[in-house]
Amino acid sequence: MTNIAGLFNSAKEYTEPVLGEVVEGSIPSWLEGTVIRVGPGIFDLEGGFTVNFYQDGFAVVAKIDIRDGKATFTQRFLESDAYKRAKVNKRPVYAEFGTRAYPDMSKNFFKRMFTTLVPTDLTDNNVGNVYLLENEVIVSSETCFVHSIDPATIIQKEKVCARLLKIHSWSDASHGTPRDGFGWNHVEHWCISDAHVQVPCYQDPAHWRRQAM
Repeated sequence: MTNIAGLFNSAKEYTEPVLGEVVEGSIPSWLEGTVIRVGPGIFDLEGGFTVNFYQDGFAVVAKIDIRDGKATFTQRFLESDAYKRAKVNKRPVYAEFGTRAYPDMSKNFFKRMFTTLVPTDLTDNNVGNVYLLENEVIVSSETCFVHSIDPATIIQKEKVCARLLKIHSWSDASHGTPRDGFGWNHVEHWCISDAHVQVPCYQDPAHWRRQAM
């Protein structure tokens, strides 16, 4: 049986590009591009707390950049509110898929009690997917929050809440339609309806290359 325990080891940050080692052969000099991925990578918090489910690990953004016959690797933690609050409280304060929320000790007693009785906050731990939305690189998950990130540094730029559009849940499986430059996403408005929305996706490869350099 395959041992998958290594998948649950918390990742490290590599804020400066690390030069990759070519194991066999060589990278063609004409090959260039950037691959950005996101996924769960922080499973353990200070104090000994470990999340209960793989997808509950806090998000890590990784980038592989290939240029001039070389490949470099960069990796950063997504500084979501869910992760920052978890670091302070040493346990999650937002409910994840398989890990319950714990009281946020930065709030007073009455706010903690109200949050327990009426859990209105959703996690912004965007571990699900990376895609282009117009001219922005977006990381998202099955929630109402998305983060835009700088493709050059993979540092987050902005957090956006889809509740402004009366959307409570935004699918992380966005599908593009290159012919007309639009993408589609499935969204939900709780207790009322669900729908498919059309969003603009940037199709100019030159723009992506400029952003990645």
